[in-house]
Amino acid sequence: MNFSNIVKNLIMKTIELRKELHQYIDQADLTFLKMVWAMRLEYEKTAIAGYKIDGTPITQQDLRKREVAASKRVKSGDFITHEEIAKEVENWEGNPSETDLSTLIKKPFNP
Repeated sequence: MNFSNIVKNLIMKTIELRKELHQYIDQADLTFLKMVWAMRLEYEKTAIAGYKIDGTPITQQDLRKREVAASKRVKSGDFITHEEIAKEVENWEGNPSETDLSTLIKKPFNP
């Protein structure tokens, strides 16, 4: 079996599986539908939403954790205002160095 036939078979199996699932879901009881819904929600938590610079995947759940952590930092006053950054940039000569940036960082970023 060549590659083209393998791909064609996989596509047909996927189409057939979706068709059968749709038919089953259309007639399923509430308990089954709730189980499928719960599986969907759990699957979305682990679905890849993007990638870090090093190629490591970022999941929806990772993004939510980062969002919550960032919100806590902002509420506690642990942030840099636009004005603070603008003032620091005025003092830069040419490209900023790591030492320039370190003056802006109150705590290391650790999502």
